[in-house]
Amino acid sequence: MKKISLLATSVAIALTGCGGGSGGSSDDNTTRDGVILTGFDGYFKNAVVFVDNNNNGQWDITTDTFLGLTDGRGQINVGSSKPQGTLALQTLTPGGTAQGKLISVDAEKYAGVYTVDMDLPGQPMEHELVFRAPNSSNVISPITDLVAIEVESGKSLEAAEEAVKEALTGQTDGDINLYSDYVDGAQADSKLHKTAQILTETKAANPSTYQDSATEIAKEADKAVEEIAQTNPELLDEDSFKPVVPVSGSGSVSPIPSDTIDNPSFKTTVNDDVHDAIQESLDSLDLELGMAGSTDYFIQLDLTGLFEDKDIQEIDLSYIKVDDSSLNGSNIQTVYSYDTQKLNIGVSPSESIIKAGEFEIIVEIGNSEHTNYTTAIFTLEVDEGEAQAPEYSENDLAGLQDGVDLWELIKGTDLGEGYTLDFSGLFNGENLTLTFSSNATTNGLIFDAMGEGLIGVQGTPIRSENEDDTDYTIKLTATDRAGLSTTVELELPEVQQAATPEPEPQHPLVGQTLYFIETPEGDDEVQLNYCETFHLEGGQVYFGSDSYNGDLTKSCAPVSDTASATYTIEGNVITIREDDYDPMTLEIKHTSTVGDNPRYIVNSVELDSGDDDYYSAFEALTNKAEAESRLNTVSTGTWENTAQLTTLFINGDYVELYITPQMRNNANDGEVADADLFIDNPNGDISCSDIQNSFDAGFFGEEWANFTEDNKCWTQTEDDKEYVSLDFDYSNEFTNPSTHRIQLMGLTDRVPSFNMNIQYVGDSAYD
Repeated sequence: MKKISLLATSVAIALTGCGGGSGGSSDDNTTRDGVILTGFDGYFKNAVVFVDNNNNGQWDITTDTFLGLTDGRGQINVGSSKPQGTLALQTLTPGGTAQGKLISVDAEKYAGVYTVDMDLPGQPMEHELVFRAPNSSNVISPITDLVAIEVESGKSLEAAEEAVKEALTGQTDGDINLYSDYVDGAQADSKLHKTAQILTETKAANPSTYQDSATEIAKEADKAVEEIAQTNPELLDEDSFKPVVPVSGSGSVSPIPSDTIDNPSFKTTVNDDVHDAIQESLDSLDLELGMAGSTDYFIQLDLTGLFEDKDIQEIDLSYIKVDDSSLNGSNIQTVYSYDTQKLNIGVSPSESIIKAGEFEIIVEIGNSEHTNYTTAIFTLEVDEGEAQAPEYSENDLAGLQDGVDLWELIKGTDLGEGYTLDFSGLFNGENLTLTFSSNATTNGLIFDAMGEGLIGVQGTPIRSENEDDTDYTIKLTATDRAGLSTTVELELPEVQQAATPEPEPQHPLVGQTLYFIETPEGDDEVQLNYCETFHLEGGQVYFGSDSYNGDLTKSCAPVSDTASATYTIEGNVITIREDDYDPMTLEIKHTSTVGDNPRYIVNSVELDSGDDDYYSAFEALTNKAEAESRLNTVSTGTWENTAQLTTLFINGDYVELYITPQMRNNANDGEVADADLFIDNPNGDISCSDIQNSFDAGFFGEEWANFTEDNKCWTQTEDDKEYVSLDFDYSNEFTNPSTHRIQLMGLTDRVPSFNMNIQYVGDSAYD
């Protein structure tokens, strides 16, 4: 049967005259003075490592944090501390989408870079895949990817690990280290390695269904590996044997057929030794710009043995094709001889080499009955010799830098129409190709080619200089016909932290628990004042808890955990809406800062659905103890403990007053019992005329007094300061103990009353 690769049968490779090959990673000898992350199925060389900031399992160049490329051991040093977030690895294929993203970051540095799975070191990876790992892991593999997928589904990390362990061992506490380096060293595990290879191939074959079926796929992969270990154990170490778990279009998973293991089919691979020998021959060439052609080829490369496949003894090399499109414009030609199986490279005798740089030559073996599509990539270098690369004007470059320095880059702030950069006149020469790249694409900026040498810059920076020490630049490149190029850099301004806007002033009644003393309704069984509690926060209104068992005539209930209404704010007016009730507005008319805690005089309007709105006013207290002191005053308390600081509306102004109740039996002048309210103004005088002009009447217990009557209100003087005493006469003695409500009622409903309770436990100490 014909073997078909998991990729399409051709790859469109974006080749360039500079850069190329499989270089571009950091050295294999990674420094050990930082946190080392390792990516593998086999070790991934030249794979992108990033932080998946939006947890979508894709490399989003403008939002994810680009950390760099892995070396030949699959390793990358990310510095002294690991960045926060889900760790991820993106493999690159020649001409693939991810490779294009990487080139856009820095074309000079990353052109031609692709990922190699070092299990098969002579060839690029076939698939562009992303693997993830929890931040606690220092490895990224198909196994850790299973854990990340389970976490993304909503599981805790511990539950995710248990699910993956169960899939791979049958037990949630299975004897398996999900974060081990199973490829090499003390933790090497050929069975786990083979499982990872199967997962990689299956993910590539099922990009749309793998995420939802990953755990079931892992179970079938584990079963297959156990069967391999029992019936055909030599396949565990055979890297060209990578079966795929069958997954239907709907995501249902089936076992790998036993026949696949009993009668294995192998992938066509590149022989690493032959590949290296051919590359060494190419490296030994001393080609230079302007070198004349010849009737003889520069070199003849024997491709025998370059590709191998364990399904057959000898590969039919008639399926070989050579892609030398990167050599276009150089006059260098390649000719593959199917008779001699040699690749001939040379220049016609009438021509010379007219383009320098590093070029890629791609040798492909196509799909056939016995082979699957596989590529081997080689590099050919032509030195520039004495030719001069394009030159540029230092003054023009400085002028461009001055312009860029004026750009304003602020974290989280969209550039809007953005900026333009015109470098069309920077370089000297004719027929130049102008290109650019910028690593700032990894920080949310977008660069568009608006014309030859004209760049448009837009986007939204996502990290400030305080969060990211990367030096962001724009690289400008001019390339002439000979392939010679010159690159200059412009430094981008540092991204500033967005200025913290001044917070809009919060309405004083919002964000704190408030209390007020309410009077009983006429039909209330208990005729005592009581405490009401309310709290406004985040558009929700919370009243006193219904589950509170305390006596509200003596204490204030805590705030309920459940909101009972909602509110909106327009200007200084709060509107409360509660089911089955008319809307109510609250507006502060006065704020008092006298005393230890602020108090507010609040006007309330119940917006009747008919024509009659209901108006009231109350004093909102911010201190629970102060509110409860208005309910728990005792007759024998000292003057300081009995006096209540309040705000009343006197003659058109809000005035701070102290109100002190006193009680006694066996009063003078033949009175059976006597109660008094003493009112004094700490900032001035107050007289009976002030009280009579501002209050209708008052209650002390069940006794009522009209302050306009004789002998009910007395203006008295002490230390040249006027104060008021209100007299309430009782025909019966006070019961000991007994509690009495006190209320001073304003002339209208739009001014506050004063409410408190007092308990008689003995005569007050009158001065």
